[in-house]
Amino acid sequence: MAIGYYKEQKIFKLDTENTTYMIGLTPEGYVGHVYYGRYVESADAAYLLRTGEHPYTPSKLPREKSSFLDFFPTE
Repeated sequence: MAIGYYKEQKIFKLDTENTTYMIGLTPEGYVGHVYYGRYVESADAAYLLRTGEHPYTPSKLPREKSSFLDFFPTE
């Protein structure tokens, strides 16, 4: 089992022989589910947190925080 942290993407990646589990951090510091499934080589999956699209933008629109918390896949 391998565990890694990718500072640029703010992703924690845990690998087994057959699976990968990734969790990531938003700019606000929320911890969210990124991926769990078949083993993947790359940790380039921060886009799966969807922090750049509505309603996932509390850092850009503070009033959207409640929408963000309703839909964000927290860990």
